[in-house]
Amino acid sequence: MKQITLFFAAILLSLVTVAQAPASPKGGPMGINYQTVIRDGDGSILPDTELSLQMTIRTGAPDGEVVYAETHEATTNVFGMINLVIGYGSPLSNAFSDINWGDAEKYLETAIDLEGSGSYTIMGVTQFLSVPYAFESNHSRSITLMDENGNYYDVEVDTLGNLTANLVMPQQLEIGVEYQGGIIAYILQSGDPGYVEGENHGIIAAASDQSAYAEWGCSGTALPGANGFALGTGYQNTLDIVAGCNTAGIAARICNELELNGYSNWYLPSKDELNKLYLSKNLVGGFAAEYYWSSSEFIGTRAYIQSFSGGNQSLGKKQDSYHVRAVRDF
Repeated sequence: MKQITLFFAAILLSLVTVAQAPASPKGGPMGINYQTVIRDGDGSILPDTELSLQMTIRTGAPDGEVVYAETHEATTNVFGMINLVIGYGSPLSNAFSDINWGDAEKYLETAIDLEGSGSYTIMGVTQFLSVPYAFESNHSRSITLMDENGNYYDVEVDTLGNLTANLVMPQQLEIGVEYQGGIIAYILQSGDPGYVEGENHGIIAAASDQSAYAEWGCSGTALPGANGFALGTGYQNTLDIVAGCNTAGIAARICNELELNGYSNWYLPSKDELNKLYLSKNLVGGFAAEYYWSSSEFIGTRAYIQSFSGGNQSLGKKQDSYHVRAVRDF
């Protein structure tokens, strides 16, 4: 399951308790009960696990002004459950009792820190609703929620306003995992261009080839800017190729025009990026034991290719046809 699970658990609990919490002099709730079960990516509960949650309430829009923020240090019990009240944590900004719940829509941003590093991973942002439908009758209600990846979550509210929801921890990012429209082929390491300590960035490959017989294009013409070799240069190479070569169906254009699984920022990998795909080919999958194009031009008639049989990189004639696998950054 994905990060969206925390999103649902946090917000539905908030809606339930906003409807029942005692009113403050300013008309808002004094606290929002929050209860959930922490599970890992395999669905197993995480008992006796220390973690920190950061709750941020924004006004007017999901990225609107912060009207209140707090942190909670919590430890799951033997059943992997945590219980807390939003409004009773350690304040980071403003006071919970000063929130004007009636002046604009309010949004809850939930973030988690499992390492105790003070670096929080944002799990989701969603709008507070005014009246949860489960309180419109004296009967227990349940609802099934589905995220954008087709995963279903059953959430139940009883007649006392108690909500049962499961929280699955964020997806572990590693090579070979499906993520953001494709499969992770490489995660940036210290010393790589674009590496940021404490953040996960890298290369996502499409799950299958975009072509088995595509030319690089415009043989005899050197294309300014399309000569980047390093990690992080493939995207600009691709833009320069497309801008400088009008030929239809060339490798870079196939990638540049690709729309796949909701993403459109695909590109033809550079020489070094292509090598990362080769090194991860068994985990990514779908590669042929043939040559693949890179976006790295050598001279006007040659560009770099790589064998996905033996791994050797060499120069291919631009008018020759080789396989194409699109990638994108994350």
